[in-house]
Amino acid sequence: MKLESGHERNHEEPRLADYLEAPDKLQELDPIEIQDLLEKAEAMAREIPTGDGKAKYLRFIQAAKVRTLKGASLVRQSNNIQINDEYDVMIAGGKITLQTTAGEILSFSDLANIGLRSAEIDYNQSSAFSIGITEKDQQCWINLRLFKVLKKGESAERKYLYIADRYVIPQLRGNKIGEQLLKIADEIAQANNCELIFATLVPENFIDLEQLKRGHEKSKYKITTKDGKVIAIKKLNES
Repeated sequence: MKLESGHERNHEEPRLADYLEAPDKLQELDPIEIQDLLEKAEAMAREIPTGDGKAKYLRFIQAAKVRTLKGASLVRQSNNIQINDEYDVMIAGGKITLQTTAGEILSFSDLANIGLRSAEIDYNQSSAFSIGITEKDQQCWINLRLFKVLKKGESAERKYLYIADRYVIPQLRGNKIGEQLLKIADEIAQANNCELIFATLVPENFIDLEQLKRGHEKSKYKITTKDGKVIAIKKLNES
């Protein structure tokens, strides 16, 4: 009788349903498997209307992103990136602590939103980092990208902070957490000497776009439209 070795067994592909409500189990998977589940969850989230069902997918997506960053080399002051291990947001009756993960990335494409073309960037002298700041059960989070850019023909490095997305579960809304998440972005931008912060405004519901604009304007962002996108920009040297 021939015994089947562990290496000869067929590897069963992870199913999204097995991890959707138990994202802690993602630690069992390798980065490629996590990325595959992440892409499936993102595709499903685009098709699901706003509600508890969509929130479940969004929380899983955030957990998968954090797990991916945990697998990357952690960056801190050794790379001249000034970020805290934790950030707190206040809610009625207490506070929520958010954990920070970070890793270096290769893409600078988000800078096109502020008119910086890829052909202008000296990639050998520039760097980019993804920063995930999230509550342990994915009840709220903010994802950032920090760019340290040297333009061709220039000698001075320029730094920009991009708000990739932020989210608060419906049960926690009304505590001004979104406003506090923007303040965390401000703190990180200031600590890293960024000249501006920017974001593309994509609300969970399109009807909430005006409210999202007002929230950024309250935090001193200027709203503009570029190539069909609504973009919020905050220059840090302006009062």
